[in-house]
Formats: sequence, C-alpha cells, structure tokens
Amino acid sequence: MVRSSSLEYKELVDLVPGELIRYNFSSGASLLLLLKLQENGRGLFGVIDSSVFEKKMCSYSMDLDGGCLSYGVNWFLEEHHGPETAVGYYQLQHAGLYLTSKGPLFRFMPEKSRFAVQHTYFNLMESTVVDGVDQRQAAPIAEWSIWETAEHYVGGGDPIFEMEPSDPAMTK
Repeated sequence: MVRSSSLEYKELVDLVPGELIRYNFSSGASLLLLLKLQENGRGLFGVIDSSVFEKKMCSYSMDLDGGCLSYGVNWFLEEHHGPETAVGYYQLQHAGLYLTSKGPLFRFMPEKSRFAVQHTYFNLMESTVVDGVDQRQAAPIAEWSIWETAEHYVGGGDPIFEMEPSDPAMTK
C-alpha cells in the first residue's frame, strides 16, 4: 500500500525542533512547529494557525504529554515575494516570515504579553531559535504557503496553510 500523505501519529515527547505537527486543543486541528525543547521538560512551539489562539504566528510553551500528527521536518515552504520583500521595509512589522543574513526566519509573537514584546525567531534552515535579529536588516515576506512535501507542491496538491498579505494576523 502506498499513501499519498506522510502524516503519521507521534508522541509529543519524541518530536524534534523543526517538526511540523497537527495538534488538537479540543477544538480541531491546529498547525504548530516545535521550536525547541525546554529544560523544564516542556516544548516551545510556534503556533502557525489555530482557532484557539487570538492571533497566528505566536509562541506557546506546553507539556510534551500526549500525541499529535506529524508532517516531520521535510515540509515545504513556498515564498511569494512582493514589493514588501526588500531589506529594511519596516512598514510590514507583523510579517511571520523574514529573509535575513541568518537565513529565512519565522517570527512568533508571544501569545500574551503585558510588557515589551519579545519575539521568538526560528531559523528554518537550521531548525534553531536565534537571537539578535535586527528587523531593520530583514526583508519581510507577507505571503507564503506550507505544503506537506515538495512532491505535494510539484504535484499540484493543496497547501496545508497559506498566509495572505491581507491576513488580519499581519495587522495585530
């Protein structure tokens, strides 16, 4: 038997940074990316899309108990470069994807914060959280899509997620 999908059941404790998952917060599937394993036995996740969270592209720490569905680490990112994709185009402060000297980075805002906003930047090529990102030296990419694999993209399948430039998450 050959499946058209590589989606598989996995325990949260067995995930590795850079792994894209579907997780149920008791309201259906949410799309998360494991950013790092924390010393306290929890995981720091980037919430790409979820009906449970007020905004897309936020960070969330949770226990690593239970299961999820995993796309693995070989998912495919399609970038759409528009007029905003230029170094120093700071007007688009809320893009979730940036091109920097460190490589392509996802930027996740804190889920809730009463104080100065501390973003979490995740290097997509190295699957690591990075510090010291100067957003003035970054090129925002407002429109992008995630596909299960490059084969799904080439084969004309549907993306798992699409970030549109007019997405309300971009203006919060």
